[in-house]
This record gives sequence, structure tokens and C-alpha cells, in this order.
Amino acid sequence: MKRRRFFKAIAAAPAVPAVLLAQQQQPVTPPRQPGGPGSGGLPTELPKLETGIADEVGESPAPKFFTAPQFAAMKKLSAILMPSINDAPGAIEAKAPEFLDFLLSQSPGDRKTLYRAGLDALNAAAQRKFTKPFAGLTDDQGGTLLAPLKDKWNFDAPADPLARFLWAAKADVRNATLNSKEYASAQASGGRRGFGGVGLYWFPLD
Repeated sequence: MKRRRFFKAIAAAPAVPAVLLAQQQQPVTPPRQPGGPGSGGLPTELPKLETGIADEVGESPAPKFFTAPQFAAMKKLSAILMPSINDAPGAIEAKAPEFLDFLLSQSPGDRKTLYRAGLDALNAAAQRKFTKPFAGLTDDQGGTLLAPLKDKWNFDAPADPLARFLWAAKADVRNATLNSKEYASAQASGGRRGFGGVGLYWFPLD
């Protein structure tokens, strides 16, 4: 019964207008591709893609352990503690902050807490005194916040958490710089032997 109604509906439907039928029978011309006559429909020039942003991301990887404000403070602190002198690379050139970021991500919990709390305290002190994060200070301004490093060293860790962090960071930044590939290469090219010797440096990890 349903099939019979279906065929009756088709028979009762109006015929397709002749004009519409003629339009359907005409060949459809495909849209013309850019590139001009004789180019085979292909563009004469390939589009140019901007790769600057991707390149910058590859050169500046995001920190694995530190937050962005902490890592910025760590880089500033490293630059003050181990600057580049003559032909010897400093902590920034040796990528010491990047190495410490990886090292701390694999460190015990108390070491992680020491660094995170210390960098947060350093940023807070910079905001109170200069209304800027530590990374935005000049070297002279940043140096005023590193006064605990002027205290006489002893075997007992400082009682102040910020001072304890600064003493630990000073040793770690120094070791990471002196044992880097960049520092060893500079020592070898200058005819000097580095502290660890070429071949005993750490490799930055991807």
C-alpha cells in the first residue's frame, strides 16, 4: 500500500520546467584558477609562510619546573651571580638556569620547596622595595637584595629561608656554569683547562 502511494505521488508531481532542465544539461565551466593563461591553473608563486614565531619558541623553551615569574627571577639571579667575564661565558651563556630547571624537576621535595619559596620571596622583596619583579631590576638594584651572600660562610645553614636559598643557588649556578659545554669549550679554545675538563660537562636535555 505504501509503495502504491509513493508511485501515485511521483505521477502527480509537476513536470520540471524546460528552462531548469536546459540549465542542468549545459556543461558547467569550472572556476578559473589563479596563475594567468597558459599556467595550467597553478599559481605562479608559492605562498610565503612566516616562521619567526615557531623559531622563537624553539629557542626559548618553556620551563619544566619553575613558573614563568620564578624562571625569570632565576635567570636574573644567575646573571648577577655568574656574569660573563672576558672570554669566559657566564651563567646565561652556559644555559645554567635551563639546566637547573631540569635538575630541580628531578630533585627531592625539600630542594624543590627551597627554590620555589626562595624565588617567590625574592620577587616579593623586589616588589616591596622597587615595585618591580626581580627580573625587572638592574644589576645594582638586584644586588641590594642579595645582602645575605655577604655574610661570613659557615657549616651551618642560615636560619633565614631567603638567605638559605641564596647560598644554595650561588653554589648551584656556579657549578652548572663551570661544568657546561660552553664553558669547557671556551677554556679549551683559550688554551686553558677548565675546572672539570673537556668531556666532563653536562649536556642540556630536550
